[in-house]
Amino acid sequence: MALIQLDVERQERQALTGALATIQRCRPAIIVETVPDEAWIAAHLAPLGYGSAGMVGPNALFLASAGQDVR
Repeated sequence: MALIQLDVERQERQALTGALATIQRCRPAIIVETVPDEAWIAAHLAPLGYGSAGMVGPNALFLASAGQDVR
């Protein structure tokens, strides 16, 4: 399983934007300290099959839907 964990002082949206090709290709679990706004998630992560999967400590976890291949 691949994993991206970010704690980049409220720059998570920018870091995730730069990683979108890798996210699409590798479908990692994503853990972020600061969650991007809902519009950004709807526009960028949701089309890749990602949704909120709860919390890991104080951080938000996003996982791709099982069985959904968007390659």
